[in-house]
Amino acid sequence: MKTLLIPVDRSETAQNAVGYAAALVSYLGYERVILLESLYDTLFDEMVLSSELQTTNAEYRVQDREAAEAQLVAMARQLKTAQPALEVEAILSERPIVRATLELVARESPSLILVGSDNREYDSDSYVSSHIIEITKASTVSVLIVPAGQLFRPIRHALIPIDTYSRPALNLIDQLAANPLSRDVEFDILNAAGDRNESRDTTRDESRQQDETLKNVRHALYFSEQKEILKAISAFVEKNAADLIIALPGKYSFLYQLTHRSLSEAICRNTKRPVLILKKLF
Repeated sequence: MKTLLIPVDRSETAQNAVGYAAALVSYLGYERVILLESLYDTLFDEMVLSSELQTTNAEYRVQDREAAEAQLVAMARQLKTAQPALEVEAILSERPIVRATLELVARESPSLILVGSDNREYDSDSYVSSHIIEITKASTVSVLIVPAGQLFRPIRHALIPIDTYSRPALNLIDQLAANPLSRDVEFDILNAAGDRNESRDTTRDESRQQDETLKNVRHALYFSEQKEILKAISAFVEKNAADLIIALPGKYSFLYQLTHRSLSEAICRNTKRPVLILKKLF
């Protein structure tokens, strides 16, 4: 059964992600959605509750669980309203969100994780959003990051940033385009190699290789002089239609060489488009 896993919390960012998912499940043919919320409290949280709110930890946990259950029921109803045949399961976990997510991935084998992301334009102090990098790095399945406030729209143009026209990277794009779900998608391939493409002859050779490998793929080729790939992507999205940004698997991903801090900055800066981080092809 094709399953979508959505880690959530009680933020507007998470609520928006569920709204996005409500449209996505029908578009991509998902049969089942798992909503996951973590009730994990740190020792610091318990100290704050004891000293400032003057309530017992046990009372707080009961109230917290009731609020979480009510939220999950509302989210499940929203998904079922959009897709009545959809199977929706809501799970509350006492474990930290990253560990709980990975345990569900191992047990339920979802094909995709969808997470909402705070950004510079909107910050709802989302607990899930603060752990996106950890979830993305540790997950063995692909992760779709949906910026706060982003509404679903059919995927007609997908941007794939790369730093070289290597044959393995192009082969991955060819395989991605061969999937039936990609039949109506045009792939905009952005070479953001900057000063690594110094020679016109090299660029022409790479272009010929690209044309040969992707001859059966609907695509357009773009080149950026930006040395920083994140700036190249931002500039492209400002000027061109792109419904989705795709990071190829492994070392061919434009995120591969980014540090933890740079990756945090990239996610925070992105307010425009969902980002699909592929761990493997469909």
